[in-house]
Amino acid sequence: MDMSDKRSYERTESLAIWNTPDVKNFESLGSDDKVNAFKKVYKPNFFDYDWLKDRNMNTVVVACNPGDLLPEGEMMNFHGPKSSQDARLASVLYGTKFWGSYMADLSSEVSSDIKKVKLDNSNVERFLKRIREIGIADDAPIIALGNKVFEVFCNYSGNKFNSSLFSVMLGKHQVKRVYHYSGANPHWKWDIVRKQITE
Repeated sequence: MDMSDKRSYERTESLAIWNTPDVKNFESLGSDDKVNAFKKVYKPNFFDYDWLKDRNMNTVVVACNPGDLLPEGEMMNFHGPKSSQDARLASVLYGTKFWGSYMADLSSEVSSDIKKVKLDNSNVERFLKRIREIGIADDAPIIALGNKVFEVFCNYSGNKFNSSLFSVMLGKHQVKRVYHYSGANPHWKWDIVRKQITE
């Protein structure tokens, strides 16, 4: 499947690419300044299809489901309104091997209440089938955004989820648990999440 064509992407899919700030020595900025730099250039409900040429099909980022603010149009998931806090995610992925990653939700259910979204092994099986059919490497590392997503991967791989577990193997895929970037998540701190992503 040719994932350089926007029509190849499903409603729950996108790429981990956003507008980038014109800042020298980004890495030397403080954590809040890094996030704010991305917030300043963030364009809500926007995806530049020229970014497709920079896609990275060797890594994957997975969330639970689209929120109720998901805008219309291909590739818009994870590029929603400013209130979705996607700029936080952009800032923490920037400069890592996950920049440009294939991104998807495990469920297509649109809801802002994650507690109402049911995930089970069938969601994981659909996801694994999808990444195979679009040509993701069978050993591509995967970031699981939030506990709910990571827990369903744990269950599928035969591991018991607990708060100290941050990585499981799913076949040849290493799945890393990363704190979700939601503004309601008190655990999300740039330095902590960056470490989760890069270690």
